[in-house]
Amino acid sequence: MIKRILLGTSVLLSTFGVYAQNVKVCGTDQHHEEQKALNPDLKAAEAQAMAVWNAYKHSDEYRIALGKSQKKSAAPKYIIPVVVHVFFGSAGSSDNISEAQIQSEIATLNKSFRNLNSDTVNRRTGDINGVPFDFKQTAGDAEIEFRLARKDPNGNCTNGIVRIQSANFADGNDNLKKTSVWDTKRYFNMWVVNSINKGPGLAVAGYAQFPFYAGGAWSALTDGVMVINREFGNIGTSNPGQTPNVTTTSHEAGHWLGLYHPFQAQDSCESENDGVDDTPPTFFDPTPTEPLRNRCNNPTFNTCSNDKYAITISDTIYTNDTAYTIVKRDSLIAWDRPDMQENFMDYFIGNCASNMFTKQQIARMHKCIELYRRQMISQENLISTGVLDPVSACAPTPAFGITVNNLAAYERQACVGTAINFVDLSYNGTAGTAFEWNFGEGANPQTSTAKNPTGVLYTNAGNKTITLKVTNAAGSTTKVFENALVIAASEALNNSAFNYDYPTVTDGWIFKGDAIRQWEETSNGVYSGYKGIKLRGNSNAMTGTAYSIVSPSFNFEGTTNPYIKFNYAFAPNITTGTTTSSDQMVVQYSVNCGLYWSNLKTVSGAVLQTVPSALSSLVNFVPVNQTQWKEVLVSGATIPKSANVRFRINFFNEGGNNLYIDNLSFGKNVGMDDLNANDISLTVYPNPFTTTTQIGYNLPAAAQTTVEVYDLIGKKVADLFNGKQSEGIQQVTFDRTAFGLTNGMYFVKIKVGESVITQKVLVN
Repeated sequence: MIKRILLGTSVLLSTFGVYAQNVKVCGTDQHHEEQKALNPDLKAAEAQAMAVWNAYKHSDEYRIALGKSQKKSAAPKYIIPVVVHVFFGSAGSSDNISEAQIQSEIATLNKSFRNLNSDTVNRRTGDINGVPFDFKQTAGDAEIEFRLARKDPNGNCTNGIVRIQSANFADGNDNLKKTSVWDTKRYFNMWVVNSINKGPGLAVAGYAQFPFYAGGAWSALTDGVMVINREFGNIGTSNPGQTPNVTTTSHEAGHWLGLYHPFQAQDSCESENDGVDDTPPTFFDPTPTEPLRNRCNNPTFNTCSNDKYAITISDTIYTNDTAYTIVKRDSLIAWDRPDMQENFMDYFIGNCASNMFTKQQIARMHKCIELYRRQMISQENLISTGVLDPVSACAPTPAFGITVNNLAAYERQACVGTAINFVDLSYNGTAGTAFEWNFGEGANPQTSTAKNPTGVLYTNAGNKTITLKVTNAAGSTTKVFENALVIAASEALNNSAFNYDYPTVTDGWIFKGDAIRQWEETSNGVYSGYKGIKLRGNSNAMTGTAYSIVSPSFNFEGTTNPYIKFNYAFAPNITTGTTTSSDQMVVQYSVNCGLYWSNLKTVSGAVLQTVPSALSSLVNFVPVNQTQWKEVLVSGATIPKSANVRFRINFFNEGGNNLYIDNLSFGKNVGMDDLNANDISLTVYPNPFTTTTQIGYNLPAAAQTTVEVYDLIGKKVADLFNGKQSEGIQQVTFDRTAFGLTNGMYFVKIKVGESVITQKVLVN
């Protein structure tokens, strides 16, 4: 059983003082705990996998397998096809790591799993309490070889590398995986990113899914490992000074093949720990000051020293290929050995660490391959993925990026008349020698044969389709990129204040969701009016994912104090009942049709949530009144006085509940003498009402205010408030019984300065 969320990796650094500040940790345990909480079937799958393994450990088949592992094999027993998905930002970014760096990682993996790394000489031998230990003999050859695929899922020639330019290259998570994935039953998918988003405050080097995930509906598009590029390979962006090998991917691949951490059990000083017997019991609880263990100067370091424990010893003597002498000694009482600093799956660093898998770990990986990865290593799949074929050259796969003023344009949006530079990012073969571009309707020029065309202008707005043909010595490939660019009008349509009861596509709004969460119209729990919009909470949505709404453009030229204002309601995590939310809402603006965005306001943590933490466990949060809403108001010099301003509300998911947005207003700040209902966000809720209702409004500045009620013939029937109120949200209670009012229609009249605002209200 897994005791806690444990963080660590086999990254190699030289001194404790360095790694405490710069170390990146393994996110596998955290991810596993998250997934078990979300998918009850996964917990059962893990229990079944452990039961099968424990039964196998006491079988003659297992003992024979251990006997075979004593004899090193020249050829691999298992070949695993690999595809590497590289995510990067700008066209010239170092995050778009080289094929040589990727090849260096494949080479490192194969050395790790074939027991060939140069630091194997550092394995220790000795004795504890007169009982000898020999980690040199405990290590084994896993007989597993990783090979980059030579055929993609459609049978096309490939070098096993996919490159994706993405604005989310630094937000690695399961949702990012889904944007580029090959059949996870046939390929070992590796995703390489700039950084991994597994929660606030965690610097994660990599994470994996265990093999018993395979086949689950929750894992079909995410099975594999994700690693940051600074821990991938041993050249290029991979961290310098990690000698002799960078083994983070070996560590994560071990998880993917069924291995736990050696301190995995509920009581790590029990022999069960990671489910295998030849990794000594150990205990480790990482802390910020010691996320990894640097103990190479202490070869007998033992967190469970002087412990005795029961262990199953199977002495299997290898005689020939068919006959074995099996000696069983179950439940032998043995002395603990030192912590196995050499093990890839522990969290030690230094020149003594991370250079071996044990024979029983290898047996566990083999069993998991047979149980869960059988299709992947089948002869049929090895042929169809091309890993048995001689290496041949491939025609390139067309890809491109764009820059404006030498800056990457992740959003691929721009205004009419903006000069756009195109950058060839084709991959999957040797560099292209010829290029044919067609930039689509309205482009000037419309075609080019340059590798990186510059200064392309569009004369009309719309979604643009780009066609690119790239040729090298192996052949030509043509690809059509539909809706590859969004070109918007350079002048705004809205020239003054503009208010939306709720935003719609018809009004020119753009909504960004994904397969799990989408923005939708709702009439439940709205702040005012008849409808609002809601982003449905879903705990399956991965952390770090951005969901956004983008406004039409506004003309703020000549305004003195432009503003954006809206109301929202939000509850924190759906299931955990946490006291604060880790989600984040960011308000941004763009003056170049969405090409680049600048932040105006960030709301996060406890400030973001609009309801008490006691309501955080509601599965489907619906605000019941205006007290469960908050207002966002940004005004003044931070908003540019431009002829073309767009706004974006970005919501970054950390597993929160429903988010509601309503009553959006944009434009120039009005004076106190020309306010209207939208300017002060006037609401009466509920309306109609029986006994009491709440009158809510927001003053842009402190002002003398009166709130009165009139009947249909214009007679004042109630004085609700008369006095000076401060800037901000106000609320006044209207109790019809206090004034003896009968059923019927009335008017609430609010006077702020010289402005008079009225609102109908029905008593029934």
